[in-house]
Amino acid sequence: MENEETVFPSKIDWWVGLLMALVPFIHLPLGVMVMVKGQVMFGFILIFWGMIVAAIIAALSFPCRYVLSPTTLTIRSGLVTDSFSLSKITGIKKSRTAQASPALSLDRLELSLNDDTKRVISPSRQDEFIAAIEAAIQRNAKADQ
Repeated sequence: MENEETVFPSKIDWWVGLLMALVPFIHLPLGVMVMVKGQVMFGFILIFWGMIVAAIIAALSFPCRYVLSPTTLTIRSGLVTDSFSLSKITGIKKSRTAQASPALSLDRLELSLNDDTKRVISPSRQDEFIAAIEAAIQRNAKADQ
């Protein structure tokens, strides 16, 4: 079991999901309304722009998950992946920061790394995630001794 990866999906706040859906899809009724008023080309442009925005949001946001292996943490948000050694983690604290990050909730964890950088994530099972990270770090420290 120590060599298995554990996947922690991102928690998703209802209002974040609603906002991510409304922003691109508001273009559809607007485009139809403009087309009915006689500006067909502008209506098509609005609808097309909404589809582009939806594709970008989806490509950068889904899936949003955190994969814990025995020695690394991989953060995946859509097409973007960030992976680093667990030995780089110097601290974990709960946070509600709104800074841009691969997190679909404001119920977040801030990971401090030994290179003075931080990663902000929002695993759905935070307490289980913290316990798993701490256990993996302890196992790695014992193995290094």
